Amino acid sequence: MSPNQAFFLTVIGCLLAISSSYFIVRLNMLKPTLKQNFLDQYPDTDDQAYKVQQSMKQAYFNASFYKQAVPLTSWLVLLFFLSIGGCLTALYLDALNIAIRLLGSAFIFIAFLYLKLPTFQAQHTFWKAYLQAHPENELKVVILPLDSPIQQRRIALLTKFKCCTLVAGLILFYASLFL
Repeated sequence: MSPNQAFFLTVIGCLLAISSSYFIVRLNMLKPTLKQNFLDQYPDTDDQAYKVQQSMKQAYFNASFYKQAVPLTSWLVLLFFLSIGGCLTALYLDALNIAIRLLGSAFIFIAFLYLKLPTFQAQHTFWKAYLQAHPENELKVVILPLDSPIQQRRIALLTKFKCCTLVAGLILFYASLFL
């Protein structure tokens, strides 16, 4: 591996780590606000009950919303792990060109997984339909308006994260063609 290739790989790795950390930290900063909105509507709920409610709500959403998406998601996850395995093997064999191409492919697969996720509008519609079908609201669903500042920040951050992941994958994939 030449010094230029090592430098390129180090810079790309650092940029990917920094950008991923930035988005994850920013998204986690919104969780206490979302939890507080839930606790404001259901003040008798403690932390353990809140976690149970959130896991029940997520399980219901996954069972209802992802029925048709399971085969594609499974294939994309399988391809992601195969790409990462191939990347590590190529690095071991000192084939940097192939390793970067496989790493770029892995990021592209992850970006397609992110793009396959339901949009906030689709989730909002899903939970509104749930509340109409179940007026007793057993899952204690709290719906924030889509135009609320919290939802707007979440939408913006997740959109940027999806785009950055796809762009990083494409840059890695196409940069490997010129190394």
